[in-house]
Amino acid sequence: EFWSYTNDELEQGDSNWWDNVHKDDFHLLLSNFKKYRRGKIDSHNEEYRIIHKNGDIKWVLDRGVVIEKDERGRPLRVVGTHTDITPIKKTEQELEQRVKQFKSFSENIPGVIYEYEYREDGTDGLRYISPAIKRVFGITADEFWNQKYIAPADQERINEKQQYSKKTLQPFYDESEITIPGLDTRWYAVHSSYSYTDQNNAKVFTGFMSDITERKSIEESLRINEEKYRSILANMKLGLLEVDHEGRITYANNSFCYMSGYTMPELIGQKSAELFLFNDSSDLEKEMWKNREMGLADAYEVETKDKNGDRKWWLVSGAPRFNDKSELVGSIGIYLYKKKKKVQE
Repeated sequence: EFWSYTNDELEQGDSNWWDNVHKDDFHLLLSNFKKYRRGKIDSHNEEYRIIHKNGDIKWVLDRGVVIEKDERGRPLRVVGTHTDITPIKKTEQELEQRVKQFKSFSENIPGVIYEYEYREDGTDGLRYISPAIKRVFGITADEFWNQKYIAPADQERINEKQQYSKKTLQPFYDESEITIPGLDTRWYAVHSSYSYTDQNNAKVFTGFMSDITERKSIEESLRINEEKYRSILANMKLGLLEVDHEGRITYANNSFCYMSGYTMPELIGQKSAELFLFNDSSDLEKEMWKNREMGLADAYEVETKDKNGDRKWWLVSGAPRFNDKSELVGSIGIYLYKKKKKVQE
């Protein structure tokens, strides 16, 4: 049934069996046959392919043992079994292909894949790290495995996160610097999450490390520029005020605080219209906010009151304020005190 031949067909000669062995595996049978004839082996265990009667290729596990020998010790009779292992071989081939795909993937993505295990005896360590570490960080997997390139303070923080993940099986994320002798200090990000528990009851986490040095450099540049421009805004002679979509104050520079008589803590969270405008200016406020919703900037003069209730005229240049998703989140205005002009009028 396995070979798809009847007993009569097989009994007609030995050629049916030999002729249907795959040509690339025939040497295995021939080699065993010669070894049996020379008395070099008493058993065999081979895997090879056969051509089924319908043309399909099947894998067979061929096991045999000598049960009778002549007076010179040469085999007279061998008894054996043929087992169809085609499904097992297909699974092995699929797994092998998956491994090749994984290796190709792990070596070409812009990062490093690794596996980290927490063993039942309390020890832990890396069990795999992709060769891409050489391309990404300039060191080999063995160098990374056996050396410490992370600053002690960062390593302590990472260890705490790892222990928490070990207990809770929750994923963790961290960013830290690595310093490799002879190379510039690099920033890297690591994502790690629980994958499985192996046969030895070790908890295995799969992680991904990527070089974020360029991103960190950009963030640092933006931080420096933000601090610089914040300093300029805070100390320029013109007042600057930011409000959200409800008209509540989110930022005011020093000059605006001086103009209005309020301190920064007194302003944050308050509605600017209620603090500075008179009741008859509500229509103006509605008109200006409508312009903001349309994405329009404008300039206008408005009579206001400061903290002491004194009337003041301000020249206001306002514009809509958007977030990084281009959503309207409020408005920003530059304020100039116009006392002399109005007194003259």
